[in-house]
Amino acid sequence: MRKQRMTQVDLAQQLSVPPKAVSRWERGIGFPDIDTLAPLAEALDVSLQKLMRSERSGPPRPGPPPRSLRRRRPK
Repeated sequence: MRKQRMTQVDLAQQLSVPPKAVSRWERGIGFPDIDTLAPLAEALDVSLQKLMRSERSGPPRPGPPPRSLRRRRPK
């Protein structure tokens, strides 16, 4: 997003998604919803085809471990 001089928050607001979602996309631990792809391509000034074919420019950055889906047992 540096080329566009846009922050994650700016992009999130433009797409009406949480800033954490944009962060996950950048880190490769999540992907935009299919309905968000066209507006994302437009916001980044790239074709939808180029956005879909883009590749990561390095190894994935480590993210936080996934939260457990188990419920805690009452004591």
